Amino acid sequence: MSQIIKQGHIHFQSEARLLQELGERLVASPEVALIELIKNSYDADASKCTIAAPNAHTLSITDDGLGMTYSDFEGKWMRIATGSKQIDRLSKKYRRKMTGAKGIGRFAARFLGKELHLESVAYDPTEKCKTKIVADFCWKDFDSEQDVNKVEVPYKLFRVSESTQEGTTLVIGQVYKSLGDFISKRINTEILRIISPLKGLERGKFTQKESLKNDDPGFTVFNATEALDGSGDISVNILSAFWAKLLITAESDAVKYEIYFPGRSTPTVSRHVQFKNAIRSGLFADIRFFPKRAGVFQQKQFDGREAWGWISDNSGVAVVDHGFRVKPYGYPEDDWLKLSQDAAKNTRDWRTSIAQKEFPIKSEIKGSEILNPMLNLPKNHQLVGAVFVESGHLTSSEAVALIPSTDREGFLENAAYTNLVEIVRAGIELLAVTDKLELEKIARIEAQKAAKEARENIHSAINFIRKSPTLTAPDKSRLITEYTSLAKHIDEVDEYHRKSRQSLEVMSLLGVVAGFMTHESHRMIRGLEDAIAIIRDLAKKDKRLETHLKTLVDAHKEFSGHLEYTSMFIEATHNAKPMSFKVYPQIDRITKKFGAFCRERDIKPSIDVNKDLETPPLGVAVYSGIVLNLYTNAIKAIVAKDAGKDSNRILFKSWNEKGKHVLEVSDTGTGIPIEIEKRIWDPLFTTTSSLHNPLGTGMGLGLSLIKKLVEDLGGTIRITKPPSGFSTCFHLELPIRKQGKS
Repeated sequence: MSQIIKQGHIHFQSEARLLQELGERLVASPEVALIELIKNSYDADASKCTIAAPNAHTLSITDDGLGMTYSDFEGKWMRIATGSKQIDRLSKKYRRKMTGAKGIGRFAARFLGKELHLESVAYDPTEKCKTKIVADFCWKDFDSEQDVNKVEVPYKLFRVSESTQEGTTLVIGQVYKSLGDFISKRINTEILRIISPLKGLERGKFTQKESLKNDDPGFTVFNATEALDGSGDISVNILSAFWAKLLITAESDAVKYEIYFPGRSTPTVSRHVQFKNAIRSGLFADIRFFPKRAGVFQQKQFDGREAWGWISDNSGVAVVDHGFRVKPYGYPEDDWLKLSQDAAKNTRDWRTSIAQKEFPIKSEIKGSEILNPMLNLPKNHQLVGAVFVESGHLTSSEAVALIPSTDREGFLENAAYTNLVEIVRAGIELLAVTDKLELEKIARIEAQKAAKEARENIHSAINFIRKSPTLTAPDKSRLITEYTSLAKHIDEVDEYHRKSRQSLEVMSLLGVVAGFMTHESHRMIRGLEDAIAIIRDLAKKDKRLETHLKTLVDAHKEFSGHLEYTSMFIEATHNAKPMSFKVYPQIDRITKKFGAFCRERDIKPSIDVNKDLETPPLGVAVYSGIVLNLYTNAIKAIVAKDAGKDSNRILFKSWNEKGKHVLEVSDTGTGIPIEIEKRIWDPLFTTTSSLHNPLGTGMGLGLSLIKKLVEDLGGTIRITKPPSGFSTCFHLELPIRKQGKS
């Protein structure tokens, strides 16, 4: 058996360099170190805290708080990680909610410089007078000592007069050289960033001072002589000139989103969402949206250029905890809401589950750059705002509250933080939807206003012409007729745009419909094949069915051919790898698929193309789609004219020359009047909507899509002079970046 040599109880010991770890390892930046010291002033019931940097080697923080008695100094300041702030969650005098919790914030002074001189004046009930404690810390003494209890800190305790101002002063000496730029140049800017944010933002339930007593004078940070509380008329004026304002109110099980536009007392959007979350004290956010659009700052009492500069300097969505800004949220280069990331990646769907559930993006418009609201998502540099919260501290009952990270850089990434991001990000996604609808509304109103003004101007011109003593009666009649025709044209254009807007959703559904119809057509083909088999057996007994059988077989063959081509086209679209290929087989395949249709209507397509001619590298489906669309347009134009057996012709020509591939499609159809040549490229403009033919009525989408496809490939398409005997010719050119055979 083993023999016990020694037993008993043992205590943890700490080396003195623990203070170096607390000061230099747990504080990430001078800004964070400074805010920890400012928070201590707030918790001490100070009304003001003054920051001074008399030179690049010294920094002082002075407040008019309650100060420390000797008992406080010995039992709290000199005790590492004291839990006093966790026990006393309200300050002594004004009953403020304490911002500190771990009892290590004061060691931030260790991060800033090599020495610390402390002076603190307080009323000491034990001594029944005001006292002043003075102590000096030389941090290198702690770095070399093994036991922190053996490091001696010299101090003196004085009795002072009753008129002596209470409060605490920290003088940090021998500031580290690496912090010289911060001390001399950036300190004012960084103080502004860490204290309570811009005046002019709403704070919801966090509006009241962080105090339970009405006599709390509030808390202001100064830079020696200047108040740095983020206030000033410029911030209030600019923030009130928002394009849109987003307010978010969240409790433990619900979130309310409100979006306001200028000049409206009620929100344009007010949406309540059930959403259970772990943010114990809830949150309130006020986020202003400033897209750089014409007229945002018109007729305002400030210079627009100055305003945009101010927005650039103050942009971002900050997080404010107990009245103090949390780094790094909303700082330059920070993207905690992933707004810049999604914009750079051209993301097409909402990131948050709230948005996906409450206002989902339809699958058919996700690919549309015009219709998809996600592509309208505000960017960080367009937003100025803050999210107000109250963090908790680590206890067994609050394990998922918002918890500041140990290095004071943000919050621990627990469930509460995930909820925070989800709630705020969903609000900005809702803002994207609302803003897009607002822009569409403004465009409609402006178009209606412009049309109304144009009509009024025309009517004024007509009245002027009627009353003019210098015009003859024939001239008056002619001018009035022309102006009346112009007014009618304006009405037609207005109606055209109205119908266009109504048809946008129809356009977005076409891809879905095409896929569905292709799938259903395969099922119909199988049903047709079964019917043919049955009729073939019956025709053996009844010869009268042979004619019907032939009709069905021919229809099956033609339908199968069309379906085969459509399936091939869709497959090629999904696998659109650029490649060169021969032109003739592509055109020949397309003309043959519609061969029966053309034969029935005496339409004769011809192909004038060298059989070795190749295209430049591009997707097969793209080229095939262009040819197919121009071909069917030509057929419809010929059917509309119905000129007769020998006059119905379509000609395909293609060649390569001087670094470009050329394709021409000519027809003998109705032709295109010169006055509408420009409009044929407009989406939804069609000249065949009244035709009744098996190719359909025409939605006016084909030519606009072709034009976009061709331009995306760096090419051009236009109407050109047709060959002799033809009425219309479409001339297409694509660049040959890698010369093929000619």
